Amino acid sequence: MILELSILIPVYNEREFLRDCLESILGNEWDFNSTEIIIIDGESDDGTLSTIEDLLVQHPFIKVLNNPERFQVYGLNAALSTISSNYVIRCDAHAIYPNDYIPSLISVLRENPDIGNVGRPVKTITHMANAHQKAIEAAMGSKIGVGVSHRSKEVKVITDVDTVLFGAWRGDIFEKVGLFDINFIRGQDYEHNIRIRKSGYRVVQVPGQPILYYTRPSLKKGAKKIFQYAAAKVQVIKKYRHFPNYRSLMPFFFFSFLLSLMLYSLPVFALVFLMYSVSVFVFGLLERKGVWFSVLFCMSVIAIHVSHAAGFVYGGYKFFVFNVSSIKFGHTR
Repeated sequence: MILELSILIPVYNEREFLRDCLESILGNEWDFNSTEIIIIDGESDDGTLSTIEDLLVQHPFIKVLNNPERFQVYGLNAALSTISSNYVIRCDAHAIYPNDYIPSLISVLRENPDIGNVGRPVKTITHMANAHQKAIEAAMGSKIGVGVSHRSKEVKVITDVDTVLFGAWRGDIFEKVGLFDINFIRGQDYEHNIRIRKSGYRVVQVPGQPILYYTRPSLKKGAKKIFQYAAAKVQVIKKYRHFPNYRSLMPFFFFSFLLSLMLYSLPVFALVFLMYSVSVFVFGLLERKGVWFSVLFCMSVIAIHVSHAAGFVYGGYKFFVFNVSSIKFGHTR
């Protein structure tokens, strides 16, 4: 039987988040009689699935698929190879979804046959309360931290974008453009959206209440994530021989400029870096949360930019110097 909708949720050690994620999905104004929710578990060892055993009993349309490869791209492809649905939505366990999330995305796909992938705005939040984590949350959601991207971009009408997070597709789009590229341990959604657009379909973002996405709880983990995504952007450049949007290149070019200044004149480098740091600090002051918050915000934004630039260099080193096809990160969570 062809179902109306399959919702895919890849997970690995998501005990803290999965229940809230599922309950937000189940709270959607949607008829789940012709829907399946597939939790793709990368062999979690923190009791992830045991925390939702009652939901599995209450809702037989929630299924579990084991992913021995652990990485999301393998699990997503395994699930996509087994389903037969008119529509597919990919969700992340680290997020809470508005109660009109499912119907809003599906209605756009039904009414616009030229749209290949559709998503909603994303707002970065933290489930922790200390000042440093609040500063990380603000940095990850700020224009100076990540630019006006699909994370923070708010639109009033259907708007074409380069990629979206946690999007929705017609089920047959994967027959037309293929599954996710398993070489992309990170950034597989970005690469897949390139193929969608090259095939003549649109990738769009629609207005509405944002998804609430829980950012990493520490600067170290957040920086590692940014590093990995930046390396994946270089992988995109190698595969398609064109640069991604200018936003992705700014940290690399800025820190290359700073390095050049350091080699040319330390005083000039110090002055430019000071101006950069003060600008970020002042941006943090605009949050009106105090001087200490602004200091932590400044540290977080600089860490984001440095990690992105370093990841871009690492990706260039791996993909162009050593000509590797994929980077097998130790983990992506």
